[in-house]
Parts: sequence; C-alpha cells; structure tokens
Amino acid sequence: MKVSHAFKETYDSASVMVMKDLSCWAKCCFELTDFGTHAAVSVVTKGDSDDANGCNLEGNVAWLQVCRVGNNFAFHYSLDGVNFYMMR
Repeated sequence: MKVSHAFKETYDSASVMVMKDLSCWAKCCFELTDFGTHAAVSVVTKGDSDDANGCNLEGNVAWLQVCRVGNNFAFHYSLDGVNFYMMR
C-alpha cells in the first residue's frame, strides 16, 4: 500500500495494522521518529509492546506491505513500490 504523510509532530505516521484484540496486534509504519528522521518502524504487541525503528527513509512517500503465511506475519517497506525490504 502506498502511503504518504505531512509529518508535523514526532511519531506522526502512516501505518498498516493487523489486530487480534486490544492486547495482541502489530503494525508497520512510515513514521517521524523522535530523532527527527522518517523511518520504517514496526511495533508488535502481545501484552507488552516491542517498538523497533528500522531504516531511515528519504521523502514523504513509502510503500508498506504485510505478508501472512498461517499465523506468521512479515512487514516490508519500499521506496518505489517494486523492490521491498524486510522491516520485521
């Protein structure tokens, strides 16, 4: 999915989320980090959340992808919508 954002405040993001319930969910994001960069970020929550900043990305547009095989999920990002890279 192609996403874009104006990024005005820290942690502003465009995200794709998968959710079982309020205590079990995950998302991949294109986010304005607390370091002032735009980055591929992922969060996995199973009671507690594990927030992982990935690669810094230039610009305000990215592609986010969630892949599922059975109960396993993988998150990917792309800068061109063609070449995707593992986020988590």
